[in-house]
Amino acid sequence: MLDIGGSGGTYSAAFVKSRPELQSLILDLPQAVIHARPIVDSLKQSHHLSDNKLNIQAGNALQDDFGEDQYDFIFLGNVAHHLSAEQNQLLTFKVQHALKKNGVFCILEPARTQATSKQSQFGSLLDLYFGLTSQSGTWAITEMQSWMQMTNLKIGSVISLRTAPGVVLIYGTKS
Repeated sequence: MLDIGGSGGTYSAAFVKSRPELQSLILDLPQAVIHARPIVDSLKQSHHLSDNKLNIQAGNALQDDFGEDQYDFIFLGNVAHHLSAEQNQLLTFKVQHALKKNGVFCILEPARTQATSKQSQFGSLLDLYFGLTSQSGTWAITEMQSWMQMTNLKIGSVISLRTAPGVVLIYGTKS
């Protein structure tokens, strides 16, 4: 698997621990890797994972080549809100090329909604925060799905996290 922007590797470690056949490469910006590497090393030790099971590498997902037909699973957790629509589309095209046949691309993000509820208030607050800190913001479910549709990934059902209201998992499969 490839974990784009996976920082300290919490998600990667959980995926690898639940799927022993899986190996995860975490790709993050060089300045993040400096701080994240000790966390990843600690996770490897506490979960008894070798370097080939969980590793971190410095890079830039928007510039680096992911290869072709390399990964069974690519995870983008809490990163899309830092990127523009064009950057997210470019990233999704790169992901589609890097996935093996039947490979899965999964986006974990707080979703922007149109309805008025406590859930949408949370999404609106995050939209404001991300707009101030990274010049982007939250995305609607349909927007995230459209990135996948443009690359011919088959869209799966949306999974809403009960423990994190407003946060969703959106995934697509390469056919």
